[in-house]
Amino acid sequence: MGTMTRDDLGMRLQTIRGAIWQEALVGDRYAEVLRDFADLSGTGAQDGPGAPPDCAPPVTRSVLGAWLVRDAAVAREVLTDERFGFRRPDGHKAHLQIMPVTRSRLGVERVELRRMTGAARPLLGDEALRAHRPAIRGHAERLLRGIGAGPFDLVGDFARPLGRFALSEVLGLPGGVRQTLDEHWDGLGLVPDGMATPQRLADALALSKAVKAVETALTGHNGDEDVAFSMVASVLYSATVSTAVARTATEAGPLDEVLRRHPPMRLLARAAHTDVDLAGSRVRSGDQVVVLVAEAERQGPVLAEDPQYSLVLPLVRLTARVAADTILAEGTISPVGKPLRRLRSPVTAALLRCPVAFR
Repeated sequence: MGTMTRDDLGMRLQTIRGAIWQEALVGDRYAEVLRDFADLSGTGAQDGPGAPPDCAPPVTRSVLGAWLVRDAAVAREVLTDERFGFRRPDGHKAHLQIMPVTRSRLGVERVELRRMTGAARPLLGDEALRAHRPAIRGHAERLLRGIGAGPFDLVGDFARPLGRFALSEVLGLPGGVRQTLDEHWDGLGLVPDGMATPQRLADALALSKAVKAVETALTGHNGDEDVAFSMVASVLYSATVSTAVARTATEAGPLDEVLRRHPPMRLLARAAHTDVDLAGSRVRSGDQVVVLVAEAERQGPVLAEDPQYSLVLPLVRLTARVAADTILAEGTISPVGKPLRRLRSPVTAALLRCPVAFR
């Protein structure tokens, strides 16, 4: 927030929210997505009544200035092509990024991201994660035993505490850092949505406080590169794992199919670092390009190509699979009420509650 006061920040967020709302009212697709005023028991505006048909152009432009990509092949090009970065060519945040949240490390460019990936592999690679599966399964079983009989909240009583344990276990965090991560888990999970669309003032302050506290705790425990990938992992995993667990445990079909229907990250934003021809559209240097993941994944895998989210996707998948297997070993769960999705979560479509009971 820099030197911005609480009142100034609140006014700024509300002003931007009003501008987005106005453009959504006149039918701008990206504004509708960012406004995120869909059925809160659903998955977000990308799947709402205004969602474009499959025959929609692969690349279109919002009146807000962003280029929208809904074609899987074009999306993979944007995510893997070094002509697209996370910040503008001059190093500043993208024009449409609401809060830069620099401490999260989500804005690092590809050279640093490659170093981060190399540092993360010994902890977050598939082989390393397999060694943690028994501990994660054991904690999932303990959580279910503690819940007991009767209805429970699949998100708050099971998925969220399981995610906190799994991340701390995999990163090897000591007790003090684990406690800080637990205390600020919900605030960290707000970061991807807070970067994309204006949050309520209380949530904006919570996410700012969370990234500062967790960065400080990790700095006392790790070296610089470890802090960087640990911050990225903590933010992206906390933002997405609970919903992935809840969706996987309550919906039919293989894990990959559930994650395709409900991608953990639904918007991936980039900035062009040079002029680029993209599916026949001329994208200028500095323009923002946003992949609409939920739409692109109807044609083929996209999210796994994102060099950032692919850091934590194997751990999200492992946690969701272990959670679903543990629940299935105890019986079958059924909804006992509608799930509730968090307001203003166009990126994560985060579930706040998911009431269920064993049959």
